This record gives sequence, structure tokens and C-alpha cells, in this order.
Amino acid sequence: MESTIPTCGERLQHDASSKGPDVATVSAPVFTSEAGTAAAEPSNGTNGDEPLQVACWACSVLVRVPMVGESQVPAPVFKCGWCGAITDYMSQKPPAKRMTLFRACMKTLSALKWAVVLFVTALASSIILLGATLVLPRTSPNTAMFILYHFLTWFFSFNVFFHFAACVFTTPGTVRNCYPMPVKVGEPIPQGAFENFRFCPHCKHYKPPSAHHCNMCKTCVIELDHHCPFINNCVGRANLRNFVLFLLWTMMAMSYCIMQTGFMLFVIERRNLVGYLSRAWALTPHKYDLPLFIFLVGSTTPWYLLACMYVILASFGVYLGVGLLLSSQVRYILAGPTYVTAIKFGTWQSPEEAEQRGKWAEAWTNVQRVMGSPHVWEWLLPTWGPPAGVCIPAPVSKKRQ
Repeated sequence: MESTIPTCGERLQHDASSKGPDVATVSAPVFTSEAGTAAAEPSNGTNGDEPLQVACWACSVLVRVPMVGESQVPAPVFKCGWCGAITDYMSQKPPAKRMTLFRACMKTLSALKWAVVLFVTALASSIILLGATLVLPRTSPNTAMFILYHFLTWFFSFNVFFHFAACVFTTPGTVRNCYPMPVKVGEPIPQGAFENFRFCPHCKHYKPPSAHHCNMCKTCVIELDHHCPFINNCVGRANLRNFVLFLLWTMMAMSYCIMQTGFMLFVIERRNLVGYLSRAWALTPHKYDLPLFIFLVGSTTPWYLLACMYVILASFGVYLGVGLLLSSQVRYILAGPTYVTAIKFGTWQSPEEAEQRGKWAEAWTNVQRVMGSPHVWEWLLPTWGPPAGVCIPAPVSKKRQ
């Protein structure tokens, strides 16, 4: 039988199960006489002596399933010998992850979706507005410093909200937006066109080697780092730059708030603050009754001091949380793999191991790749959306004659 190269089209709708263990490569594909007639389910041919055959989900080529192990059982995961796509028709679902307190909290926050985004917006807005109306007028010694302080306040605020909005409303780098099909519909499939591609059973779509499926967003994302409930979006290849800059500008903004509010509370209003706290402490009958002490502080202290105390406590809490996340994010960027890749395949190296193996020489290249430019001054410019060249428009489909 003369072999022919099948064409790509509706045959991408074949199903496959989840990822399995080892991948075996088929060196000799068995083509069907007519493109698209290969069955999706494995078969043994006309008699039991013939090798097990299954249709590749990408090119519909009927391939022989390799036998692995000492007992020579069919490989649950194998690679097509023509297009290079990985088929995992017999693999089992991975075991369920143990539900920890952190994972339960993240799952709950992710379920709230836009409510969490509104909470983050309200928290940041309250810190900015209270600081601008109550703190800056008292910490500014003259008009010139008042203008400078307000300029810095709204400069930090603009960058925080700009990159936050970019993280929320732009694509994280979904396969449909940032990874077009390797072959146009209606054209022959060249050899190796789907090298190491998999089929996502959830999206019913091809999945490139660098993509992972997000169960929260219900889509596959290129270089998925994690799903962030605070932006109600995934963090992937397309919005990682905006996410890192959002964390960086938030850190700088919170540092500015802490310095300004701390100067007001502990220098300008120190005597008044100590006096009100001492009075509340004296009125507390039991010195370890913290709820009563907090109630007395709230009922006896002027509202502007309470607002400033809220600003410095909220800013400090945000600073700690964002700082931990930013430090972890920078470590993964320098090391190379994303968080999901490191957890899934165990490819992340500690800084000591990476330095010993000489991999930190690529750290600067990794940073430039994420930020989308080799020039540091361009990194801090407010840029909406992914860096240039990340999201590639899909090729125009050719109508079949």
C-alpha cells in the first residue's frame, strides 16, 4: 500500500486521556489508505497476531503502539513517528493532590473571582486616599514638598493600578491566542510538525510542550506560572511581565506609605499617640484583654489617628505578602522554569545548586526574555499587554475545495 501524507483539519477532535509516565517513540508509522479513516481506539487488526494500532490524534496516522517493559505491554504514552505528537490513550489520571490549608484558601479565593478583585481594588484605594488626605498635609513642611509628595503618591498609584488592570484584563497567553496551529487547515502535515504536542482532553485542543491546563480558567496557558485569585486570572507567558511589575510597584508604593505614615505617627503625632494608647491601657481592667484594649483605643482615639494606624498596618501587611510573592517570582525567573513546571517535573534548582552547575549565567537572559527588552529603562515603562512577539495571530484557514 502506498503511503500518503494526511491533511490536517477536523481530525484534531480525537480525544486522549491525561498524561502518563514514560514516552516511547514510534519509528515506523503505518499510514492508512485514506486520510482520516484511522480509528481513535486501539485495535489489533484482523487477527490477534498483528501489532496493536491506534490513530494519532494530530495527523490521524495509524501507528503501531510500541511494547515496553520486560512483559512487553503496550505503552500507555507514545509519540507518533510522523508528526511527533504524543498520544496517551491508556494513561491513568494522576492521584488527587492532598488538600492543605493553603490550597483550600487559594481554591476558595479563586471561586470568589471578581469579589477578590474588587477587594484588592478597595484595599489599595483606601490606603491611597486616606494617605493623600490625612497624612500628606501633616508631613509636608511647605508647599513645594506637598506638591512633591502628591506627585510621588499618584505616580506610584498610577503604576500599581495600571499593571494590576493589565494582569486582570489581558490574556495570560492562552494557546488559542499565542500559539497558532503549526499547519494551516487543508495543507499537508510535514514530518515533526506537532513535535511533543499533546491533546488536552479538557479544552479539546492541541497543547504545545510549554503549555499547561488551568482548572480555574478552563484553558491551556503557555508557560503557565500559577493561577492568581487576586487578579482572577492566570499568570503566564503573556502577562508575567505586567504581574512582576505590579508586584514591584506595589512594594515601592507600600514602602512610601509606611515611611510617610510612620513619620507622622511616630514623630509628628508621637505624644498624642502615646497619650491615647496609655489612656486606653489604663482603662483596661485585665491587662491581657486584647479585644477590650482595641475597643478602648478605637473609642477614645481621634479618627484621623485611627485612619493613619489603619494605613500603616494595611501597608505593612501588603508589603510583607507582596514581598514574599515577588521574591519567589524573581527566583523562578532567574532559575528558568515556571512554578508549575518546577512543581510538576522537579526542574527547579536552588540558588546554590544553580551556581555550582553554572546555570546562573543564563539568569540575565531569562529576565530579559520575561521583560521583553534588553534595556532596563524600558522595563519600567507602562506597557499594556504582552511583550512584542509573544502573541502570534493564527494562520488563516484555507477552505477545502
